Amino acid sequence: MTEKIKYGKILVVTFLTILLWVWADLELDEQLPVPNAVISVAKSTDPRLLVTFNTGQVSVSIEEIILRGPARKIADENRKIEKGKKLDFDFDAVLENKDEPGSYKLDLLPFLQKHKIVKDIGLKVESCRPEKITVTVERLLEKSLQVRCVDETMTLIKASIAPARVNAFVTEGWVGSATVQLAQFEIDQAMSSPILKKPYIELVTGQKRLVDEIVEISTPPEKEQLEEYLLPGNLEIGLSPILIGKYNVEVKNLPDLISAIAIKATPEAKQAYANMRYQLILEIDDEDKNITAEQSRKVIYNFPEEYVRRGEIILNQTEAQARFKLTPIASPQLP
Repeated sequence: MTEKIKYGKILVVTFLTILLWVWADLELDEQLPVPNAVISVAKSTDPRLLVTFNTGQVSVSIEEIILRGPARKIADENRKIEKGKKLDFDFDAVLENKDEPGSYKLDLLPFLQKHKIVKDIGLKVESCRPEKITVTVERLLEKSLQVRCVDETMTLIKASIAPARVNAFVTEGWVGSATVQLAQFEIDQAMSSPILKKPYIELVTGQKRLVDEIVEISTPPEKEQLEEYLLPGNLEIGLSPILIGKYNVEVKNLPDLISAIAIKATPEAKQAYANMRYQLILEIDDEDKNITAEQSRKVIYNFPEEYVRRGEIILNQTEAQARFKLTPIASPQLP
C-alpha cells in the first residue's frame, strides 16, 4: 500500500512538472513578422483638414511590422492573419498634434506601439519598416459647389436637384462639382417620389468625402429625353481685386474651349444657356501669380441654376481644361 502511494505521488509531480514546462514554453516571447499593414486617415478627421501621406494618398502601406509577445498569443494572432486579418491603423491628426498646415515626419514605431489595435491583441511592436512616413496637412476653404447626379457608371443623368448648390470644404483652387451617385433602383424610385441623399466630393483619388448637407433628387420618366446641342460660348476670366490691372491672363486653348460646348437640354434650357453673357468661367487664384509656367484648370460651366435644379440641362462632354499663363503688366514709365 505504501509503495502505491509513493508511485502516485511521483506520477502527480511528474505531470505537474510537464505542465509547468509547457506553460513556461508558451509564455516565452516569440516574434511575428506582419507584412503590408496599412495606416489610413481616420474617418473622424476634422472636415476642414485634408490629411495625406507620402504619395498624396489617404492610406499608406507599412512594409513589415515585427510583433513580439508570448508564444500562445503570437500563434493565435498568426492564425488570424493567415485567415485574412489585416492590421489597419487609423491616423488622427488632432490626436497626434499634427493638425496645423504643413509637412511632418511621423516616427512609426512609437505611433504603432501606443495604438489601440496593438494594445487590444496584447502584443508589442518591436520594429517596423519604414521607420518614418511623411504626413501632409492642408487647411480647407468652404466653397459653394454645383451638384451633379450620376449613375453607377459615373454617367451624368437628368435629375432635379434641390438645392442645386451646396457648401463643401475644398483646397484652394480646387474646381469641380459635388456628386450624387444613384444606383439603378434609386433612379427608379426617384421617378415616383424624391429621395434624399448627401453629395460627395473627391479631393484625393479614391477618397469620397460626404458633404454635410442633404439634397432632394427627382428623376423624370425615361420617356422624357433631353436633346443634344453644340453651342459656341464666351469665357469669363474671374480675377480678384489683387490681380486686376496687374496681370494679364493668356488662355492658350481659347478657341477649343469656346468653339463648341456639347450639352443635353430641353429647348428652353438650351436657349437660356445660349442667352447667358458667359457660358464658361475660368477662376484665377491669387497664388497663381507665383507660377511662371503654363497652368491647367477645369472651367466652370455657367448653366442657369433654375434649369440645373430641374434636371433640364447637363454637360454632354468631358469637363474641359483651360491652359493659361499669367504675365505681369509692366508699370508705365514716368517722365
